[in-house]
Amino acid sequence: MLDTNSVEKMIQDFRDSGGLILIEKEVGAEGGLTDVRRLLEDRKIFESSAASTRDNIFSRAMHKHSNIFKIRTPPKIITAYLSDMSGMLFCVATRDKSDLDPDIFSGMLSAVSNFVNDSIQQWSGKSEEQGSGGLDALSYKDDKLGNLTIRICRGSFGVLIVTYKGDISKDIERDIQETVDWVEEHHSGELKNWDGDTDADFLYEIKRYLYRTFLESGRYDGKFDMETLMENKEEIKDNLVEKVNEQTGEFVFLFDDIQYIDPLSLELLSHLLHNTTALIICQYEIDLLEEDLENEGFKKLIEDTGRCRKISIRSNVDIEELIRSKLKGVDEDSLKLLKYAAVADSFDTEVLTRALKSKPKKINKVVNNLENVGIVKNDRFANSRLRTRAMEYISRKEQKMIDLRIAAAMIKIRDESNNIRIAELLLPYADSKRIIRKKAVKYSIDAGDELLRKFDIDRATEFYNQAITLDTNEKRKHSLLEKTLILESLTWK
Repeated sequence: MLDTNSVEKMIQDFRDSGGLILIEKEVGAEGGLTDVRRLLEDRKIFESSAASTRDNIFSRAMHKHSNIFKIRTPPKIITAYLSDMSGMLFCVATRDKSDLDPDIFSGMLSAVSNFVNDSIQQWSGKSEEQGSGGLDALSYKDDKLGNLTIRICRGSFGVLIVTYKGDISKDIERDIQETVDWVEEHHSGELKNWDGDTDADFLYEIKRYLYRTFLESGRYDGKFDMETLMENKEEIKDNLVEKVNEQTGEFVFLFDDIQYIDPLSLELLSHLLHNTTALIICQYEIDLLEEDLENEGFKKLIEDTGRCRKISIRSNVDIEELIRSKLKGVDEDSLKLLKYAAVADSFDTEVLTRALKSKPKKINKVVNNLENVGIVKNDRFANSRLRTRAMEYISRKEQKMIDLRIAAAMIKIRDESNNIRIAELLLPYADSKRIIRKKAVKYSIDAGDELLRKFDIDRATEFYNQAITLDTNEKRKHSLLEKTLILESLTWK
């Protein structure tokens, strides 16, 4: 049980200056954050669990301000279309191969734009002659695909349509307008008198301009560069301090399952302790974090601030006996699912359904039963030792099959948050088949990029180096080598 008197004294000590309280809690021990909440009933609390999702814990704790923790995704232009006012295509520049017919796409957008324009005119009570506006952008957001923007810009000759992934970009907006101006200056007369010849020399010149501006400049390829990434991090840190300092009253963070903390959140904790008077209380389970809490980042956090207190809550529970008892009673279907979930490191229904070639309803039923007996919590194993023990049930004969089935299921789902796990699963088998080697290179690079966005520089470098070792593309290897040399010069602050 937590000694609430000791905690209350620490809270009082940190009342004006802010500080960090770490609660080490053994599995089976009572108290912890439950008792802390009662002590803080009169304060403004921002609470989150590091285990609940893959995002950083601050964006969930301060959900109203979650946009300040968002890393700006560099835009990647997919296509640039030039059409007349009716939607008839003049020319198109595209980055990726697509089954979508550009003429149909251009015509569809024209129809949608006209429909919206007519509807607005009727709603406003103005005639068509009174208004000269029109739809200029469409946005689409998908959890797996990310943000997709369709930007529409009109000129006297027709319409320029640019589609891109990533965050809204002012640079793209500027280049779109400059492109329309350039076309009007150099080719508006030819476009007005166009006879339908798609091989006309002036259209080829326009097409080359579109390619140079939007696809070949290197500015809109969706890739992060070191300077932009570091600017992102500094902006996030500054915004967090600003939001905390502008609050009235005492500012308290409660973070559970801190053993799953991401590198960015770890750095934000340190930044808050140095620059605000926020009180931060973090809880973790000791048996889950015997090694993880000893990482260099946390050591520096504790040593540098001089404002950290640690509390240990012990229990009389035999952890190993508890683990054995929980797994002893599971049936054959549950054990099979536990093996696959241990490899996937999650109980994601879609992944398990594909990998096990089962039905979602059956998977959900098994997972619910495992939650009821305390094996599953928040779509993860309730305790890391449960996952370790489940892994021990996998035979050497089964290991490769399960690893590759999980990797294949994650690849089919196309959820970018799985890139790291896919790479981890494929790398041990990269030399067995050419297709696996090729996929291992791709997902090692993707995993490195994902970790870079989370500012986990050490792990990002590891994956890039794996890709360098396996890749046969010399140009890509050289680019990755340059990136790793830069990353190796950056250290945790």
